Amino acid sequence: MLIKSAKSMGLSLTKLFYKDLLSVSIPTIFTGIRMTGAASIFVLIAAEMVGAKRRAWYLISYTQMNF
Repeated sequence: MLIKSAKSMGLSLTKLFYKDLLSVSIPTIFTGIRMTGAASIFVLIAAEMVGAKRRAWYLISYTQMNF
């Protein structure tokens, strides 16, 4: 509906992209970046606990298994 109304008012394709489509999609893009950032931190911690051989997370999981 937004695209049809912008085209009927004579907006060019580049202005349509920058003014309407980009401004509408920016909140969704930043929400996705925020959610994947939080998920990537958890995946990084889990991978570090499983795959590390000399770092702090390895020592934590090693002592947990031997306790």
